[in-house]
Amino acid sequence: MENNNQSDEYRLKQERRRLKRERKKAKKEEKRKKEKTRKIIKRAFRYLLLILVFIIVAYLVSNREKLPGTTTRGHIERYPESRVLSKQMDPRIRAHVLEHADGSGLPGIIINYNCEQFECEPDFIDRLAKFAKDYPDRVYVAPFKNMSSKLVISASGRQDVLDDFDEQRIRNFIER
Repeated sequence: MENNNQSDEYRLKQERRRLKRERKKAKKEEKRKKEKTRKIIKRAFRYLLLILVFIIVAYLVSNREKLPGTTTRGHIERYPESRVLSKQMDPRIRAHVLEHADGSGLPGIIINYNCEQFECEPDFIDRLAKFAKDYPDRVYVAPFKNMSSKLVISASGRQDVLDDFDEQRIRNFIER
């Protein structure tokens, strides 16, 4: 009988040890799962933050004012085919015109217009072309697509944004 008691006692001890090991193993597994979940949440948060930053930057870039450049960097040694253009000027040619309008003399001035997104009077472009005729050594007239204004006068390092045609303001800019 005593042997039976010892054997039951031994089995109980074994069973308690086994249960203790299982509880310990279950705790480790639970801790591992929590850590894995925490890592997944951190990674998801980082991705969401990155996406949010991208969206903010894209929004800011898309809503900033789009105007023609005023720099002469990146130019090529070519000129537009005429002083009054019906197609947008190549940016590299624009830069060259801003550097010197006739190849050696004064810096050029470009009167940029956007009649695709803004309403222009029937004689609007003709009125602008008159400046190219009045200042044949300096002034070019060209459309500029997706510009955020109807009319922008550009020179090297400066520009003037106009909501509409203003002859005196354009002349003042050219003669400055």
